[in-house]
Parts: sequence; structure tokens; C-alpha cells
Amino acid sequence: MLLNKESGKALADALKENSVLKELDVSSNYEHYDSSSQDGAGFAQELTVGLSTNGALAKLDVSDNMFGAPGFKHLAEALKNNKTLAE
Repeated sequence: MLLNKESGKALADALKENSVLKELDVSSNYEHYDSSSQDGAGFAQELTVGLSTNGALAKLDVSDNMFGAPGFKHLAEALKNNKTLAE
């Protein structure tokens, strides 16, 4: 998966409708060889839309991604509103 706004939005749209998925691993998605097509902050910003409304996901792994400070700030804001994520 490429870290860009489009993939983040697609994942967020799926998470908004999710009532079954308990664990999601999107770790290690940074393509070191093609960083010009990456937008980690955009991916994280879009992903937060799904995370803030999802009521089923208990575990999310976003390790080893290049979200940058803006991306992690977006994720932190979304996690404030999510009551089911424990890890």
C-alpha cells in the first residue's frame, strides 16, 4: 500500500462501515525506494476520519511509517475520540 491521501481515504471509508474487524496492521508501508509518491501525513489525516468513528477496532499497528509530525498529530486527535482502540 502506498502512503497517500487516496489510500488513507479508502481505508477510512472501510473503517467507518466496519463493525467486525478487531485488528488492523498497516505497519511498514513506507517505500524507501520511491518516497516521491508518498504522503504519510495525508494518509494519516484521511485515516483519522475512519478511526474517529469506528466502534469495533481494538488494535491498530501503524509502526514504521513516515507520517511525520503532522501525521502523528492527526492520529493523536482521532484517538482522543475513539473509545475501542486499546493498542
